[in-house]
Amino acid sequence: GEWYFFWYFYLHAKEIDVLIRPHFSYQTAIIALIYKLRNPNGILYIFSEGYGLWLSLFRKNTLITRIKNYFIRKDLYKTCEIANKVSAELVDIYNYYKAQKPFLKDPEKLIFMRLGIDEESLEKYKIKEIPVCQKEKLIISVGRHGSRQKNTELFLEALKHVDLKDYSVVFIGPIEKSECCFQNYIDTFFEQNKYLEKRVRFIGAIYDKEKLYTWFNRARVFVHTSVYESYGIVIGEAFRFNNYIISTDVGCAKDIISMGMGELFPMNDVQALATSLQRVIDNDTDILSIYENKQINNQLISWENEIKKLGDF
Repeated sequence: GEWYFFWYFYLHAKEIDVLIRPHFSYQTAIIALIYKLRNPNGILYIFSEGYGLWLSLFRKNTLITRIKNYFIRKDLYKTCEIANKVSAELVDIYNYYKAQKPFLKDPEKLIFMRLGIDEESLEKYKIKEIPVCQKEKLIISVGRHGSRQKNTELFLEALKHVDLKDYSVVFIGPIEKSECCFQNYIDTFFEQNKYLEKRVRFIGAIYDKEKLYTWFNRARVFVHTSVYESYGIVIGEAFRFNNYIISTDVGCAKDIISMGMGELFPMNDVQALATSLQRVIDNDTDILSIYENKQINNQLISWENEIKKLGDF
């Protein structure tokens, strides 16, 4: 399949005005080279969703890896040199790229571009934004519950140490079946903590964006317990609807929280999450005061604003 893919680009490169490739990979490097050889005036844009092939350069320093890394680095540098634009969606990755030789030579080629929120779609949904002072005492978490990545177990364990009072918790997203039968974990959790049955709910996946955004709009707090993320689109969505974000330091969390409201807690630290939640519930963390003092612009990461960074192709 891949060889056909390369052959297709060889045959049709001259017909392609702008070629957008995600990720730094061997495939991207080969396609980029074919494209530019066949169409020197074509525009090549690499949309980086992580370190990709650069990550191999972080391997343990041995003779074999040094030899491999020499050729990988040459390959990556060549790909960056022939690209017209390269974007990075995370601050740390952007800073890493910025220090690399191709971008030291041509810094204008590299841009920091988040995965923005589509404001045009939001206008079509006609969702009336709920002011922070009128939001429900609602905590939400969105993801594939039960997957190793999302680490929903941590949130459930933390809830055992939290007095929810008049708050409720809603888990939105599919319940994992392939990695494990997470429904069994949920059933056991409620059997052992029956007092939480009225306050904690799993409502399944919501694929309709309008309905999903309605939950973000209602919620006061968004909790994200992932052990890793490439970006974490749901964190940006929580920011857009002025949720107080409590998250592990993954993906865009640190960057988004710096623009909005929230805090990071250490990975796999049940007590730290429980403490953060309790402070919000007890109003020791005064969300309304934080919002009013910070003067947050929750439309700052609109897709329209982010796309403008690419300039005029």
